[in-house]
Amino acid sequence: MHEPVDESSLAPATRPFIALAPEQVALLEWSPNPKLVLDREFRVRYVNNAAVAYGQVERDALIGRNVWECYPTLKDSIFHQAYESVLKTGVTARFERYDDERDRWQSVYAFPADDGVIAVLEDITERRRAERSLQASEAALARSQEVAGIGSFSVERPGHIQLSAQAYRLLGLDPTVDTIDIPTIRAMLAPSDSERWGSLSARTPIGDDISMDFTATRRDGSTVILHVLARSVKGASGDVKLFGTAQDVTEQRHALENLRRSEETLRLAQEAANIGSFDFDLRRNSMFRSDQLLRMLGFEPTDEARAHIDARPRFDFVHPDDRALVQETWAKVLSSGERHVIRMRVFRADGAERHMISSAMLVRDGNGEPARIVGTQVDITDQVRSDEERARVESQLQQAQKLESLGVLAGGIAHDFNNLLVGILGNASLALLDLEPGAEARQSIAEIEQSAQRAAELTRQLLAYAGKGRYVVESADASTVISEMTSLMRTAISRNASLQLDLATSLPRIDVDVNQFRQVVMNLITNASDALGSKPGLISVRTGRQEISHEYLSGCAPGSGAQPGSCTYVEVHDNGTGMDDATRQRIFEPFFSTKFTGRGLGLAATMGIMRSHHGAIRVYSEVGSGTSVKLLFPSSVQSSGVGTASGVRTEEWRSGGQILVVDDEDSVRAVASALLRRRGFRTQEASDGVKALELFQQQPDAFDLVLLDLTMPSMNGEETLRALRDVRPSVNVLLMSGYNEQDVTRMFAGRSLSGFLQKPFRAEELYASVARSLGVGTNGR
Repeated sequence: MHEPVDESSLAPATRPFIALAPEQVALLEWSPNPKLVLDREFRVRYVNNAAVAYGQVERDALIGRNVWECYPTLKDSIFHQAYESVLKTGVTARFERYDDERDRWQSVYAFPADDGVIAVLEDITERRRAERSLQASEAALARSQEVAGIGSFSVERPGHIQLSAQAYRLLGLDPTVDTIDIPTIRAMLAPSDSERWGSLSARTPIGDDISMDFTATRRDGSTVILHVLARSVKGASGDVKLFGTAQDVTEQRHALENLRRSEETLRLAQEAANIGSFDFDLRRNSMFRSDQLLRMLGFEPTDEARAHIDARPRFDFVHPDDRALVQETWAKVLSSGERHVIRMRVFRADGAERHMISSAMLVRDGNGEPARIVGTQVDITDQVRSDEERARVESQLQQAQKLESLGVLAGGIAHDFNNLLVGILGNASLALLDLEPGAEARQSIAEIEQSAQRAAELTRQLLAYAGKGRYVVESADASTVISEMTSLMRTAISRNASLQLDLATSLPRIDVDVNQFRQVVMNLITNASDALGSKPGLISVRTGRQEISHEYLSGCAPGSGAQPGSCTYVEVHDNGTGMDDATRQRIFEPFFSTKFTGRGLGLAATMGIMRSHHGAIRVYSEVGSGTSVKLLFPSSVQSSGVGTASGVRTEEWRSGGQILVVDDEDSVRAVASALLRRRGFRTQEASDGVKALELFQQQPDAFDLVLLDLTMPSMNGEETLRALRDVRPSVNVLLMSGYNEQDVTRMFAGRSLSGFLQKPFRAEELYASVARSLGVGTNGR
């Protein structure tokens, strides 16, 4: 038999202990965590300073000894099991333990080494405490989310989604039963929201927030609006997660939508009605203005514009003359609590003036204390301007009607007076013809004739006022005519006044009676000199060309016959006292004057002359700033008037033949017939057109000329001419009237008048017109 074998002799021989090389020590010593290096016999090959400090054992007492001998309480513990597992399997082991003695938590890592185990101890006490705190916080958060109705979620892109219990409930799900994934979530969202979520969550940069509303349909079919706030976060391992919260804002969004619609309706209503609103907070001293009010003030409703307006004084936009009224009204609103309405003016951002109706009322808080002043403002500028324009037009119409009535009266008086003057002048001419050159009565007759001529001048003024006083019309250059008047104008003004001419060259010619043109210019020069009085001053006369519009003509004196288009103007300006509104309203009234010794028709005659020339007058004047009067003449057209023969010598001219004299005034017929007989003519007389036609029809070829008055009863001159021409188309007709030649010839255009004779007339004027009408000279027919 064999002897029993000593099993101890069969055990592997104890390996020699090998301490760690210095370079290995250097690699491990830097670590702040305790580290031990054991060989396969669990002998300590190395322990770093952190491990020495943690175990409170000197390094020399550990190196080479069995670790279980050094720490007998750890033998057969989890340490022992882990180390043996590493030695057998070569797989790293990790475990956590609580050190009762130190009241610390440790995480222990055991790594396989070439000839043993490397153990690393990490103090995780703070982490474990944080985890416990986190768990408590998560529990509290879950309770808070449930109370607040806010759920949370996390998404690993692309991958798994985790929802809090409250997030499940927001979606109508049971967190204890239901499971959910990203496709299910997207299927619950509205199609557009599903695409929007996928697009935004995929491209949102790390650290940026996603904040938006999503509409989801729950399992029971109800709809919920969730406000999601999420952020992409990159983890330590490099993976990206999306963390966020979701809150049920369905009621809030519906309320906001209703409020938005209400505000939109109010905004559109204010914009349509051009009404703005304001809300002044008395405690904060701040003013809110609606978008439409900002537009009414000339601003776009932007934050920048609001900041700009808020920086200005509260009533800065109010017209300075109306600020006291606005402040007084606000004080009344505060003191009485009643609503007050006022009219005021404001300035827009561009400086334009606007008219407003402002309404303000007081709003009190729950305690009855004044809290706010709210109100509206309505822009009534267009209405005000329309009212002003209507009043201006009505005033112009009334003025025009008054001037027209006066013109009719003046024209009637002038017509009748002219007929009387025909008798006076005609008989004076007859008397002079009968008297010997040295007769004593000739002087008296001449004075009668001169007085009649002055009376005729008055009738010309009356006709000018009536717009019927144009006589000899010709094409003239305004600057040239005025330049020729320079000496006359200088003698007409005060010695203390200076005359300055600014006459344009190459102006369009104008069709005027030059004498009347001079008359109106001299009238304006005289008025300007009177405005300066005895004080030094300047009178300037300026000519030029101007295009005028309907709008421009609306600011001219009423009653003009001017039309829009090209015109030549003459402007007379003085720097005298100027006129107030009341005076300007009356300057074209007959016989009105601001001068103590004023008399005559004055500017009324000027207005009549301008009207007969189809021109206009525009007056600019302010008290203390002087006066400018601008005369506007239409540019020249081809003149069609019948001129008056001026070069025919009629003193000894005699002729023969028969003339039919037609006039409703006996004195006119008698004088005309007598004068014509003095030159060898036979005459027949008719007191109206009817009788003239009867005589003419009896012997139509017997009359060489018909001297025809324009204005007659029963049948006027135009009707009579037509009837005469029906009987004998070639009959010569010399028309006579106290009205202006230009209008008369225009009235009879195309009817081949033989001539025109202006009433009142002297013998020489009658003879010249008859000679011209018959086409004869001074030597006979």
